[in-house]
Amino acid sequence: MNDGQKRRQAKQARRDARRRAVRPVTEPSRTEYVRSALNGRHPLDMLYLVGEMIEVLLPQEFSYRAGLREERVDPDPLIDGAAAVPGPEYTAVLTLVAEMAVGDAYVQRRCRELVAARPDAVPRWITDLPDLTVGRAIRLTDTFGDLDEVLFEVRLVDGRAITCGVLIDHLEFSTVKDVGIWNKPLNTVLRLLESWEWVGQPMEMSTADARAWIEQAFSQGIAGPVRERRPGFSAVVKWLAARLPDGGQQYQGGNPDESAADVVEAFFTSPEGERFSPDEFGEMLEQLIGMRSGDPLRWSAFRVIYAAGDLPDGWYEPVETVLRLPALLRSFVRYAHERSGISAELTAQTLAMIDEVQKGFEDRIRNGLQKYWDAAV
Repeated sequence: MNDGQKRRQAKQARRDARRRAVRPVTEPSRTEYVRSALNGRHPLDMLYLVGEMIEVLLPQEFSYRAGLREERVDPDPLIDGAAAVPGPEYTAVLTLVAEMAVGDAYVQRRCRELVAARPDAVPRWITDLPDLTVGRAIRLTDTFGDLDEVLFEVRLVDGRAITCGVLIDHLEFSTVKDVGIWNKPLNTVLRLLESWEWVGQPMEMSTADARAWIEQAFSQGIAGPVRERRPGFSAVVKWLAARLPDGGQQYQGGNPDESAADVVEAFFTSPEGERFSPDEFGEMLEQLIGMRSGDPLRWSAFRVIYAAGDLPDGWYEPVETVLRLPALLRSFVRYAHERSGISAELTAQTLAMIDEVQKGFEDRIRNGLQKYWDAAV
């Protein structure tokens, strides 16, 4: 077994241990898992474990689909299961749930009442959590504005740093695409990210804005694989983000003073757009640039793929109009990128992707429209 396999095996073992520790059963062995996390080298071991418990307690808060967030699951069985285990380990668990279950006053109140009735002391770093301090926040953004990673730092009372990151996907309605947590200061994490495949351009942002962006993204939804890949992380990040100052500005996307309709109207009066009739193409273009959200004036190759994949099987426009969509999009991308300052090299990459998706486009649209009208009849 090589080192990579050993690391993956150890990681899976820790993940399985956390899952066993938060199950609403009372086998004595689970206390050992909690004790191991509580005595870990860094508080994050325990925070991840309790974070996963909170994700089980409050699944509606950590769902990847808005529909699944509408039905609240009864948290009492899991709380009662934890409270039934005597000893300081689960007193610590209940104390942390009371601190970290932000947004659910009932769960927090129940856990505080149970802790008050227990005789055990908990480690000082847990009781000091209300006094942690907030550092600064940074936003990493790509040229096209498809992704933003919001990073912020907090420090425990003993000085140990925790940096959290939330990757926000604006092509998926500004939802949470991924989360990250590091037991390192923000500056160290930024140097680490520079060596990774994707790192955006760093921009300072206020901690209040960081909180507003993160809470907005969580309210939009969380990508399905996040909880499986990083159990407990989402709950920890959401809790720590709630410790940032409030009153910040949420993500707006593009120019908040210019709507998609304004952009479309300006395009048709430009040299690139004057050969297209706004009566024929205006509504279709507005729908196209509104798909998945994102800045209407910045089009990456990924956005082209998303938009082409989102094209409905049936349009109200004539087939001939729909089939001219790639030509319309080429002209619009050239216009939009000139306005937004996207380089000629990056614009060429986007135009090449439009050429690529056009292959087979005519057959797909004709077949899709035929099925649509057959069904309508």
